[in-house]
Amino acid sequence: MIEDTVKTFLERSDIQNLLTNAEKQKKKLLIKMGFFVLICIVLFIANLLFIGIPIIGIGIFLFYLKKLDPRITVMSQISMLIDPDFSYMYKTNIFPIWIKDKKLLGDYENFDGASNYIKYKIKKVGNVGTCDILLEGIRVTTSSGRGKYRQVVCDAFITEIKLPNGILGIHTDVSVKAERGSLIPVFEDSKTFGVTKNKVFLESGDFEKMFDVYSSDQIKAREVLNPHTMETLMHFIKSFEGGRSYDFLFTKDSIFIKYDLLRSKDKSIFVSPNLMNNFTKDTKIFSDFYNEFLRLKAFIADFDPFYKI
Repeated sequence: MIEDTVKTFLERSDIQNLLTNAEKQKKKLLIKMGFFVLICIVLFIANLLFIGIPIIGIGIFLFYLKKLDPRITVMSQISMLIDPDFSYMYKTNIFPIWIKDKKLLGDYENFDGASNYIKYKIKKVGNVGTCDILLEGIRVTTSSGRGKYRQVVCDAFITEIKLPNGILGIHTDVSVKAERGSLIPVFEDSKTFGVTKNKVFLESGDFEKMFDVYSSDQIKAREVLNPHTMETLMHFIKSFEGGRSYDFLFTKDSIFIKYDLLRSKDKSIFVSPNLMNNFTKDTKIFSDFYNEFLRLKAFIADFDPFYKI
């Protein structure tokens, strides 16, 4: 059970030491900054400082408070303890090549930012040998319009599973959409959606209850979504409790998994933590983070396109 694995992981001595040290550092910094703000306020009351100084002091306090976010201070270290080949950055200037692909993000005017970057490399042993699989994921937010007319276009965590050249070899995209009947294109923008919107009908009633499939190449789509692949996708979705919306795109030698936060009730690790809570006791953000990793890793282990790897 994944839940038992997560619990055992958080009880490890090295994880407990990491969380304890992070909590101590947080408390020390909070005390220092609290004293600094208090001194500024006292001096202002004593008419020794002009009003801007206390405001600046409070601003500095809030600035350092944001830096105490465990997604910045702790989770990059936890990722290495999870697996030496797993890395995480909350704030990142790394942008995958596909980040400008409108098939993934749709049309937008403003690129609002990227965060929660993960990278993982794993060797997979299959029936034709061993190969390296690279996983990269990042949260992307975009919008259109300005001011009160601004509207969020995309807020999603998109993961690319990059397979070796020739494993998939898809020349025509296969889009697997959750939330059947949605009028909003999942990966395709409004211009290309009309070209690739041909619906594919499969032989799995259970799969078609969960997803709509679109591709301009019906035969290739059925090869990609063979019984094993459909079972893998359904198992991945069912491994999470309700409240999530996922879509998949098979293109070239990559599989993209789109965790749509706009359509999901469960925001998981993307919800800002309460910095006043004790890191060693309030471990939900860390257990959710480990949970995400285990399920993505299980997806890679389960996935066997064309039974080739």
